[in-house]
Amino acid sequence: MTAEMTNWVGNRACLPEVGQPYRDAASGTVVLVLTRPQWPGVLSYDGVAMLPGRPLPCSYRSHTATGAVLRPGQRYYDPVSGLEVRCLRGGNGCLAYSQWPLIPAVGDQDPDS
Repeated sequence: MTAEMTNWVGNRACLPEVGQPYRDAASGTVVLVLTRPQWPGVLSYDGVAMLPGRPLPCSYRSHTATGAVLRPGQRYYDPVSGLEVRCLRGGNGCLAYSQWPLIPAVGDQDPDS
């Protein structure tokens, strides 16, 4: 296992479970796992491993609340591993699974774009 695949939750790549929320502690961005990937990896936001567990409270003020690139309700997926997540709380960063960027699912594109 490479150093890039380690995280500070368990010091190992993990296999995200369906229904498990993941959050970025700095920005408050939260995603929910919809489809389990085929292999263990690290779900990250802007290059930092996301933490599995309960989302931050709704009263939490995000540092990246304006001009969100990740929009709540939008699905993102990794076509290689099969991981699919839904954004619950948006942010201005990039989601990735083991360094491969997640892409928006077809049909979930912003109609204003």
